[in-house]
Amino acid sequence: MLNCKQASELASQAMDTALPFGKRLSLKLHLMMCHGCSNFTHQMAFLRKAAKHWDDSGHAESLHLSNEARKRIQEALKAENKP
Repeated sequence: MLNCKQASELASQAMDTALPFGKRLSLKLHLMMCHGCSNFTHQMAFLRKAAKHWDDSGHAESLHLSNEARKRIQEALKAENKP
């Protein structure tokens, strides 16, 4: 039997690739018994659908960073990576 961590990892993988029958069955059984993981799976599907809708609507293309903001972020990352 899967624990919740394993189930959430499989649920995430299942969104990207087809799971083998055994893993798919184990996940399905866990989701039937675990309300929390079932909610998590539905929330992930909702977020994926919302993100795809946002991207398809053209909103994502209109977002961009100013050169100043981009430079500040790059400098902060460089400073963070220094020993």
